[in-house]
Amino acid sequence: MVDYGYHISDFMDKYIGLPKLIKDNYSFDLCLTNPPWSKNYEGSVGGSGEKTRTKEFYDKPIENYEDWCKSWFEKLKQCCKTIIIRCGIENMAMWQRIQKPEDYVWHYMKNGAMGSRIATFNCIDVYLFYGKIKKWYRSNVIDELSNIGIMHKRIYKHPSPDNERVWIYLMKPINPSNCIDIFAGSGTLGEACMALGTKKFFMYEKNGIYEDDFKLRLSDVKFGSENLSNIKKKGVRR
Repeated sequence: MVDYGYHISDFMDKYIGLPKLIKDNYSFDLCLTNPPWSKNYEGSVGGSGEKTRTKEFYDKPIENYEDWCKSWFEKLKQCCKTIIIRCGIENMAMWQRIQKPEDYVWHYMKNGAMGSRIATFNCIDVYLFYGKIKKWYRSNVIDELSNIGIMHKRIYKHPSPDNERVWIYLMKPINPSNCIDIFAGSGTLGEACMALGTKKFFMYEKNGIYEDDFKLRLSDVKFGSENLSNIKKKGVRR
């Protein structure tokens, strides 16, 4: 039985968010998340031509961005064994100040300019690793060979949906029994967990409109359907 929650709520909500999970002694093998990058860009979604802002989590820019990141990062450390953050190249130095990562993986989006509007401006990104890390990741580079919009022919409401195949590739060596994503967005973690056969995952997203994206993802994935060889064939390699 799959036990998951896609909460339309602030992850710091004292009744159902991180404070409650910590109070109830929840423990997660992995947090994999893609927070807002404190930068707004403009582009089109999947070639649709629609012009709008991207990577904006709240209705207005986040004040004291570094302190804000520190606050939720400290909470995650209390309940997560491993934390993977897609931080954005612009914020890498800031995260080094917050806490030096145990490791990192470079993410090269070869066809990024052809789809997701955030990828139009950022073809190289980085994932930072904290906590319990396997040596498999040392000096690793991921090539994303094709854009998510082209691969799936999906149209998302979220401006910058992550490629679930990259997340599956990152998660595979950890083999988590449960996961959490506090910036769920289009629900990438949910699809990755379902594909890998991970039965328990929690996700938080403040903007309820993206729940439709999550439902779209779950409707298009078979539980336990992925393995490492499939991922290599389908567009991600190292």
